[in-house]
Amino acid sequence: MPGFRCQPLEDLTRQLTFSPAAQRRRQLDRAEELYWQLEDEANYKLNHLIQRITRYKIDPTDEEITLVGKAVRDDLLLLVERLSVTLNDRPEDFDPPALNLDELARRWSVTRKTLSRYRQQGLFARKLVSPTGRRRLGFLIDSIERFEDRHAGSLQRAARFRRMDETERRSIIDRAHRLSGLTDAPDHRIIEQLAESTGRSVEAIRLLLRSHDEQAGKPVFPQHSAPLRPDQQQAIFIAYHRGESVAKLAEQYDRAHDAIYRAVNLRHAAALRRLPIDCVANPTFDLPDAESVILGSQPGPADEKDLSQAKERELHRVQAGDRLPHYLHRAIARPVLDAETERSLFVRLNYLKHLAHRERRALDRYRPRFADLDRIETHLRHAAALRHRLSRDYLKLVIVAAQKHTTADADAANEATLELIHLGHRTLLDAIEQFDVTRGNRFSAYANWRLLRAFAEERRWDKPALSLRSAPEPAVWPDVLSADLLTLRDAEQTQRMLETLLNPLSGPQRALVIAHLGIPQDGDQPQPPKTLAKAGHALDLHAATARRQEHEAQVALRRTAETMQIQLDHFLPSPAW
Repeated sequence: MPGFRCQPLEDLTRQLTFSPAAQRRRQLDRAEELYWQLEDEANYKLNHLIQRITRYKIDPTDEEITLVGKAVRDDLLLLVERLSVTLNDRPEDFDPPALNLDELARRWSVTRKTLSRYRQQGLFARKLVSPTGRRRLGFLIDSIERFEDRHAGSLQRAARFRRMDETERRSIIDRAHRLSGLTDAPDHRIIEQLAESTGRSVEAIRLLLRSHDEQAGKPVFPQHSAPLRPDQQQAIFIAYHRGESVAKLAEQYDRAHDAIYRAVNLRHAAALRRLPIDCVANPTFDLPDAESVILGSQPGPADEKDLSQAKERELHRVQAGDRLPHYLHRAIARPVLDAETERSLFVRLNYLKHLAHRERRALDRYRPRFADLDRIETHLRHAAALRHRLSRDYLKLVIVAAQKHTTADADAANEATLELIHLGHRTLLDAIEQFDVTRGNRFSAYANWRLLRAFAEERRWDKPALSLRSAPEPAVWPDVLSADLLTLRDAEQTQRMLETLLNPLSGPQRALVIAHLGIPQDGDQPQPPKTLAKAGHALDLHAATARRQEHEAQVALRRTAETMQIQLDHFLPSPAW
């Protein structure tokens, strides 16, 4: 059986192992009785569940945790099995004696595989000591009778089950041929009709016909001899996530429901494999109890009193002329995390990505399970939430660093600060992904170092135009090196070089860079540089879009400059901030 779905119930199971043996047996009986009184879709208070199992009186002032019924019922099955291992009970210790797997299979006329399925539906099993001294699964008569009362219909159908002989297989295939030739009904409708008339399951009929079609010269469903194409799987995946029902997709593509689910899971797994998952390694990740230790403790939010006091301390430091948005003021007022909370958050962030990466590698390439895919996405979703919290708590470092690196008049300073904050936030996110807590440094020191590097790189765009004589010797256009940039501003060689630099940019990026830097075009007189905000407004671009386009343009320009082996800051004029 899979592991616990609710961490509090796993902790409870571990705690119950220390109670007396007689009390543990009573707790097992209460957990089994509680299972049949819960509903899958209902919500239950954790304290109420613990009190029902242990009979301990819970302090009403404790924090209330709500759990969904389906997860609780699955964990109660596991709780009984795990807790029974701590007891040395034998089958003959019970009256009447407990049955083993083979005895129960004979009682119900089913296979062991069917019993394994029943265990997930509420058939409680306990680990009992067999006559050989080894622990084996045992089933108490009370548990068996309780399951029989609630699943009488499925047990009767399972008892009537018999293996399909060659005569019956031939008869079903012949009927399938006749039905497919007489009607235009979808294939899955024909399969459902055969299953209803023969008393067999839909899956059994589908597997029989598919096996026949793969080997026979005259298949029942010729169009199904090949699996769904990748483009069909992608179309199904998109439609499914847009809310299309599986039944409608099965009818549209003339496939069984299982084929639709399989196509969705295959495309989902392919999308997860393309997703980059990078984590900073930590030796504790490979320990046996790493998951319970690392994910067991949840660092809480900052205390409201501390937050309000920090806000009062910080707000009076904001200059009167500072017109930054209000949400940035809130970021400044947030207190920096303490060392222990910071370390815990970064370890959990990287461990969640480590789990997602490990479980992604273990996916079945041809038949990935939905539960495995959902678990990977849950890890990544929790990691994204932690990354968002860290970026929110340390945005203050970006704002303070940006204000220190801005020196201009009030209006230009605010625009420059916002642009540097935009750059610094991207740098902060990269720093969060790459920070290694095992080195013993605080993240604030590492982030400040990364911000200084990023802002220093950004200031290369903010230098006055220098002579090309001071630039390193490039490998191309050597005839331009002997002249000064100011005298070549309108020269034909410089214009060609500008065109080469700007050529990789898209239309909006090119227009934005030209306006922002004041680059002359086609023999026109040089225009004064504009701030990025004004340049974006002139091109009818939103401020955030202008900043994104400018960043992408910088990357493309520097890549082209490296190819041309020239220094970009010695060639382009300085932008206005």
